[in-house]
Amino acid sequence: MTNFYKGNSERIRNRSVFLYSNQPVVRLMDHYFCKYKSFIDFLCCLAEIADEYRLVVPCKEVTDSTAISGMYPIHFRRRPIEVIGYDREIFAPLISLINAIKIRSIVVSAAENGNVIFCGPGPNSFLVYLSYILPKSVRYGFIIRGDTLKTVRSIYRGSWRLYASTALVRFFMRRISNLLNASRAIAFLIGAHLKENYTGPPQSLTEISPLVDERFVRNSVRPFIPEKTPLKFLYVGRFSPEKNVIELIRAFELAAIPERKWHLTIVGTGPLEAEVRTKGLKLNAQLSFAGHVADEDEMKALYDSHHILCLSSLTEGTPGSVIEAFARGMPVLATAVGSLPHHFAEEIKFIEGYSAEKIFEGMEWCDKHRKEMSEMGRKGRRKVSKFLLKHNALAVHARIRELSESGRAN
Repeated sequence: MTNFYKGNSERIRNRSVFLYSNQPVVRLMDHYFCKYKSFIDFLCCLAEIADEYRLVVPCKEVTDSTAISGMYPIHFRRRPIEVIGYDREIFAPLISLINAIKIRSIVVSAAENGNVIFCGPGPNSFLVYLSYILPKSVRYGFIIRGDTLKTVRSIYRGSWRLYASTALVRFFMRRISNLLNASRAIAFLIGAHLKENYTGPPQSLTEISPLVDERFVRNSVRPFIPEKTPLKFLYVGRFSPEKNVIELIRAFELAAIPERKWHLTIVGTGPLEAEVRTKGLKLNAQLSFAGHVADEDEMKALYDSHHILCLSSLTEGTPGSVIEAFARGMPVLATAVGSLPHHFAEEIKFIEGYSAEKIFEGMEWCDKHRKEMSEMGRKGRRKVSKFLLKHNALAVHARIRELSESGRAN
């Protein structure tokens, strides 16, 4: 990654900023790879700004190149601090505790020589554990990407893990609010609606939207959707309960009549993959699975070769797939979740519910209003500049600097 922050790269004396990614990576020799880069790429972008940033990543070493198949290469400015990696989310709280204890001595040593700030996702067990075992002089930056409580409820509905998981998330959220009120932390919210989940003073909450690399943005104007061409819908996301993919497939079953030759391409993988694929068998040629797509050019081609992105989620923050679609000038049909109504009130055709019937109604509306949908996609493309990684990294850097200076004053 080239250093496009040359004008902002001065080292600020006596400050260390640790950036934690909860997206596990693997290391093959001296090269790093990650299955999903929607957060770690932003941290890499932030780490480019100044010398005091150090990345901390859960990492597993591999020796077989087949282990990195389908993964994105991650380019770190300098070698990150590695902590124990994990494959399953159920083990994350325990391994995060071990990692917090492991890294404590490194952070304490840095704190003895100046101000220390630890930034990472929230609510997250690793940062919360650190907040209890590190000196009180250490401050925190929580990057809050979505409504974690709502997401956990969707994932574990009907499971014995629901009560334990929601109780743990509530505990983490209370801890973040306590740190905000004690002036020991700031929160970066990817979506204004997330402010209602935390009780910190207004000045401790900053809205950001680091969701797309500028290299992903389409330079040319996207053509209008042709009037008599069968619509090609695209879904991009995990196969998990909160994404509501089964209802999306059911909506396509409602649309499956000979004279309506719509097509749906589904990109992604996840815990419900077997159920999703079984459900899609009835649709034959009207549905195809692309699996996990790690190649950026291949992903661009998928957005460009389809007409409309369809998001059927029950809960979201600000979905990266929507921003990527808009970066390519692609129209979006979506449920009114997360920050989407706040950011894109006039650029998205919103589905009035979450059922297959409501999703199908939205698809029919798109079919009858193709020119209007195309115009909405172009409007979304014009808004994408505020969601660029570079723009948001500079905003976060400025707030971290303010937090550090306030710590020095105290």
